[in-house]
Amino acid sequence: MKTQQLNPKQIETSKRVSVRKKTDHATADDYAEAMKNGAVFPPIVVFNEKGTERFIVADGAHRLRAAIESKQKTIKCEVRHGSEIDALEYALGCNLDHGLRMSRSDRLHAIGQLMGTPELARKYSNHEQRADLLHISKSTFQRLLRQWRESNGGTSTERAAKDQAKEDAAKFTVHQNGERVSNDTLEPQGKPRQPRPSDVRPTAPAPSQEELDGKRISDAIREIVQTGRDYSFWLATEPDDELSRRFAAWMGL
Repeated sequence: MKTQQLNPKQIETSKRVSVRKKTDHATADDYAEAMKNGAVFPPIVVFNEKGTERFIVADGAHRLRAAIESKQKTIKCEVRHGSEIDALEYALGCNLDHGLRMSRSDRLHAIGQLMGTPELARKYSNHEQRADLLHISKSTFQRLLRQWRESNGGTSTERAAKDQAKEDAAKFTVHQNGERVSNDTLEPQGKPRQPRPSDVRPTAPAPSQEELDGKRISDAIREIVQTGRDYSFWLATEPDDELSRRFAAWMGL
C-alpha cells in the first residue's frame, strides 16, 4: 500500500464496486467548488489489478468526480493491490462508516452487492459476519436483507441472488418451542438461535403425593354425587387402604 498522485481520468469507477445506488451530484459539485478554492481532501482509495495499469476507486467516488469536474491534474490516492472483488470488499466496509450519509436505497444496494457476489457471500457466510462487514447491527442487517430480498428490479445477477435468498429463507424455516420461525432469525446454515430469557417458561413443580391423593378423593366425591352411589361402594373397591382410611375420616365415618 502506497500513496501517490494519479491523473483522475486514469481512475475507473466500476458499477461492480459501487456500494451506493447512485452518485449524489450536489455533493460532488460542493466538493468540486471546494477544490477550486484550495480545499485539501483525504486521499481516495484505489485498487490496482496485478499486472495491469487499471486503477479502480473503492472509496472516494464523489471526490474523484469533483476532481474531474474542477479540472484537477492529479488527485492523491492510497493505492492497494487487488481485484474488483477486493475493491468491493473494502468499499462495503468503509462507506457505511464515514463520508456522505448512506440513504436507505444505498444500504439496500450495498446488501445487493454483497449477496450478489458469490465470493463475498461465501466468505461472509452468516448474518453476524455480514453485519460486521457493513458496520451495522445484526438485527439491522436482517431487516435490510428482508427488504432487499422482497424488492423488485435489479440486474439479472442481483435478481438471481434475490431468488436464492428467498429459497434459503424458505429452506431453513424451522420450528422452535412449537413456533414457526423465519430463517431471518437463524444462521444461513440453519442453526437455531440461542434461546432468549423470554423463551424459557418456568416448569411447574411435580405434584406431591398428598396432592395426588387429595385429587383422587375429590374425584371420588364428585363421582358419588353425580352417580348417587353409596360411598361404601367406593371404600370397598379402593385398593389403597391408607387412602380409604383418609376418605372415611374425611366423611366422618
